[in-house]
Amino acid sequence: MAKYSAIAAQDIAPNAAAVFTTTVIPPATPGLIFHSDGTGVFRLASPAKIMGREFTGCKCNRRLLFADYDVSIDGNIAVATGGTAGEISMAIAVDGVIDLSTVMQVTPAAAGEFNHISVDTIVRVPAICGCETISLVSTSDQTITLQNASITIPGAQIKL
Repeated sequence: MAKYSAIAAQDIAPNAAAVFTTTVIPPATPGLIFHSDGTGVFRLASPAKIMGREFTGCKCNRRLLFADYDVSIDGNIAVATGGTAGEISMAIAVDGVIDLSTVMQVTPAAAGEFNHISVDTIVRVPAICGCETISLVSTSDQTITLQNASITIPGAQIKL
């Protein structure tokens, strides 16, 4: 399991990704989850088995394996100072594409009023060129503030 956090408040423009600044728990299996503190992108790799040899990381192969990652995200969001109260939202993007099943919406009554968001989803990584990137993205039409956010990624579950 790996866990990352972004405790300090950060303003996030529409369509921009949240930045996770701290690795709370490093990945238990090196070479499968990649993240640099201070960025908002996480790369999930699928373990591959080729001709009886184990490979990890982003390597192309022809065996149809999948690695399922159960990704959990939570945090607090608000309309940024100077913004207009109304519906705001965030979602998980997989390879830059919003996963609509992960959209988290709240409607604060005033700017600066925080509401909790949380979502769990499974990200399936195919072993064929098996890497996917994920990020937490603002899907709002105005700048929002995120604080006390965390992302938890347990180890991959291998599926045939």
